[in-house]
Amino acid sequence: MAKSILLALAVGADATQLRQDKPWSGCGPLPTYMRKHFALVQNPGAGMDPSALCPYEESFKDGHAHTACVLDQMLLSGDKHGNGKFSYKLGETQHVAIVNYNDHVPKEDREKITPKVCFEFCRTIEEMVFFGLTNGRGCYCMPYFTQQAGDSSECDQPCDGNTEQMCGGKTKSDIYEMHTCGKADENFDTAHETLTKKLNAFADVNGAVETAAMSMQGAAEMLQPAFGTVGDGAASDLCQAAKAFAGKMEAAAVKGNVQLEEGSHLLGVGRPEGDRGKEQVTEEMEKSVETTKGLMKDVTALSKAGIAPANVQGNPEELYRPVMYFVDKEFQDVPSTCGGKLAADPLVGSYAGCAVACEMQVGKCVGFQFLPTGEDAKSGGYSYAYEYEYTYYYDALIQEDDEKKADPEGLCFLFEKLDSAFYYTGCGGGKPAFLQKANTTKKEATDTKCVVKGSEFFGTDISPNPSGKCKGCLKKVTKADRCFE
Repeated sequence: MAKSILLALAVGADATQLRQDKPWSGCGPLPTYMRKHFALVQNPGAGMDPSALCPYEESFKDGHAHTACVLDQMLLSGDKHGNGKFSYKLGETQHVAIVNYNDHVPKEDREKITPKVCFEFCRTIEEMVFFGLTNGRGCYCMPYFTQQAGDSSECDQPCDGNTEQMCGGKTKSDIYEMHTCGKADENFDTAHETLTKKLNAFADVNGAVETAAMSMQGAAEMLQPAFGTVGDGAASDLCQAAKAFAGKMEAAAVKGNVQLEEGSHLLGVGRPEGDRGKEQVTEEMEKSVETTKGLMKDVTALSKAGIAPANVQGNPEELYRPVMYFVDKEFQDVPSTCGGKLAADPLVGSYAGCAVACEMQVGKCVGFQFLPTGEDAKSGGYSYAYEYEYTYYYDALIQEDDEKKADPEGLCFLFEKLDSAFYYTGCGGGKPAFLQKANTTKKEATDTKCVVKGSEFFGTDISPNPSGKCKGCLKKVTKADRCFE
């Protein structure tokens, strides 16, 4: 008894002097020189009374850090109540004991061990400062650890709960230090604010993709039968391609809406009372942020692929001429369609936006098909999905037009190579083309029209050439003395 009192007094004096010389804030890893002294002074009798332990009721630590891989004397001779009780040797000298996970968690409630699982247990044992992992499945808590001389083996046993992490070795323990920084509220607020911002930004882009998908799907379903009736197979195939890509956008938007709903629910949970509750919600919000970021990347790519640029500066459409201009100028103003190899996915947007989209496919896009839907382009709903500046393409084309009306919306198909053309002479001179609302202020270029880059074709005739020696010529041109209504 006298020996124990003298030891406590000596340790207490030593630890007090150490704290005066090199104070510890309590946040972050405990300095090596303080570990054993600090534990003995602050936590006398730690682990000695199992009946006094109340795992998972209250949290006393909020962080942990890997410290060492050692042959731990505490595991060898500090297990007073478990399987190692016959080897226990610390009662008379240090009056502490380790606390084993398996001794205090019912078998049906046990989780496969990982550093996190062990930390979640040991953080709720008030007098413990470290936890150890051994042989891939063992977890124990302790007020300090003592390295003992051992062999050259390593902590190379995969954790039962996560084989990508190590949980000690056959004889050695992975030691983790636990600490309290009191940042549960701060971390909660940061995660809440970050998730709020990410969800708001994601909702904008996801909403644009959802709207574009509905517009593209609806227009393609409406146009495809009309073109199929008149035998315009190329235009019908374009509509089918639009339906397929609209389905892809819709699927992404639906997935995005699920995330928006789940993320919004998480934000509405509120702030839990205890640190563990706050940390759990914080972790869920952080995971939600990562999920949102991944989905944001996907829908942003789809928005750029499927939504033509909006709020276009200048008159980029003047860079293009109807395909019939290079076949038979007499019919350059009638509605026309084309078939060929596509340079990109189908888009929805204005005629001018389609022209910009083709210009952005530098060295690849030679022209595009525009199929008006009869609706005004939703430039306000689409424009935020783009961060490009288009003006530099058209400095020489900018013209002031205070009376310019809203651009009609349509489907847009960019061509890398043209194979065929179909032109309609029966739609009526000067009358709006199929699905166009009667409005004489609409520009002629917004009619159903296949156009090509003037710079690529000026001075050429791309009519079908029986010789087969004309690489840029169309293989087939079809005249229809009717309309596709």
